[in-house]
Amino acid sequence: MDAAEDWLSVPPTHGLISSSNKVKEVDSKRGRSNSSTKDADSKQRQIEEKPSLTGNQMIVVPAPTVDIQEPNRRESMAINSINQTIKTLDLKLVEKKLQKRKFYLRDASLSDWEAFFTSEDQQLKSKNMEWMEGKIFIVELPSLQHDEFVAELYSVLRDATHTGTKFLRIALAAYQTNVRRLEPDLCLLPHRVLGQPPYNVQLPPGVDWDDFHTVKWEVAWSKTWADLDWKANQWATAGTVIYIICIKLEPPNLVNCSYKVHHVVNHGVNMPAMVPISIAAPKAVVHLDSRLVLQLPAISPLPPNFAPQLDIDLFAPLAVLLANLPPATAAI
Repeated sequence: MDAAEDWLSVPPTHGLISSSNKVKEVDSKRGRSNSSTKDADSKQRQIEEKPSLTGNQMIVVPAPTVDIQEPNRRESMAINSINQTIKTLDLKLVEKKLQKRKFYLRDASLSDWEAFFTSEDQQLKSKNMEWMEGKIFIVELPSLQHDEFVAELYSVLRDATHTGTKFLRIALAAYQTNVRRLEPDLCLLPHRVLGQPPYNVQLPPGVDWDDFHTVKWEVAWSKTWADLDWKANQWATAGTVIYIICIKLEPPNLVNCSYKVHHVVNHGVNMPAMVPISIAAPKAVVHLDSRLVLQLPAISPLPPNFAPQLDIDLFAPLAVLLANLPPATAAI
């Protein structure tokens, strides 16, 4: 079992050909699309409203969904088998092991994982797991700290554009229809209005506006930097992705939280090794080129009032978490 938990070797180009995704409600169970314009098994919720936290729940306002296609008999058996394995777990033991490494759950074929990944019936959310070459690993357990940071980061991103989501959409846990094994915590997508004059943004062949993700965000509470680096290399093979930002929160008192910003120039090539940058007071600002994020042609103008550079302060959401720490454990 230890050998399986240490396993990290995954070819970075496996399974990722182009970026094709559907946006779903954060923490919603998985649905199956029967859309004639997309492959089956796509998650269909679109998010344009700011999420908020009520108790332990993150609330969003999703768009209406299409009809959900039920899994077939073989898929149902796979889903049930994975759920039965999860039910046998001692979650306290899993949490303890996650302090050192990801937790090996079981072997599974890619088709079985895809059936589970797109299912509404999940004993543990698939976003807390990763499929790696025939093996399923738990990399996170649900936590208020993770969800709270993501909700606050959403607000920071919305404010950074100076135009809300008029020209840049912000998606939570977005699902890619032709990469049915990966999902991030946040994505940025150029809005379809940018396809019109004077912006004239061109979609890559075979990609529609719901598939046009340019920035991926990964937020880790339990995940290690090794897990985050692996995930960054997976996203780097998706043809539309320009930036990948990985953030590591450090339990229990949020000391030494850090981040990495990857700029993808050559897709399908592993990201260079980086030293994490500390998220510390008073600010920890990430700078993203707005023209690259929006994929504007060189001769096209920026939208009115849209920030030429997205300046995203990662300490702002962290400060909210720090303020909620009990006094005895507060880091700052």
